[in-house]
Parts: sequence; structure tokens; C-alpha cells
Amino acid sequence: MPMPPKRGIGTNSSDCLMSCRRKPRNFSKTHREAADRVARCAEAFAQEANRAEHNHRLLKLAVEDLKKSVEQFETSHPRLVQIVGTISATLANMGI
Repeated sequence: MPMPPKRGIGTNSSDCLMSCRRKPRNFSKTHREAADRVARCAEAFAQEANRAEHNHRLLKLAVEDLKKSVEQFETSHPRLVQIVGTISATLANMGI
């Protein structure tokens, strides 16, 4: 009797890559707004952090907005966050 297909994230690089390839197609159709919000908040933070003269109030607001958008993304997309974390750990273990 054949084994059922593996679900979840495998422990090797090819399993991670295959899982990563499947997710973005579904993700891009249904959750673009959440990803765009994180990207906008990251851009706002980067702009504030790179100013020659820092406005600490604006920098703090940018950090809070980024943190909140990432937390919302993690809550609404736990599987994708898990996949990205696994890929990051795999690359780090490879010295990349």
C-alpha cells in the first residue's frame, strides 16, 4: 500500500523549497493586502531610520506600526511564517 504524501515542512532543503513554491501562488491571490501592509510599514520605518536627523516620535511610531503589522501577519499566516522561518534556519545552518 503506498504511503500518503507527506504534509508539513520537511527537514531537508528540497522539502522546504517545494513547500515554498506552493505557498506563494495561494498567498498572492488571497493575502496580498496583509503583505503590502508589512512592506509599507517596513518602508516607512526604513525612511525614518535613515533620516540624517531622527525624529524619535516618528521613529517610535514607525517601529510600533511595523511591529503591529508583522504580528497581524504572523497571526493570519502562521503556516507561511513557519515555512519562511524554516528556510531561514536552513540557510543559516548552511552558512548563508
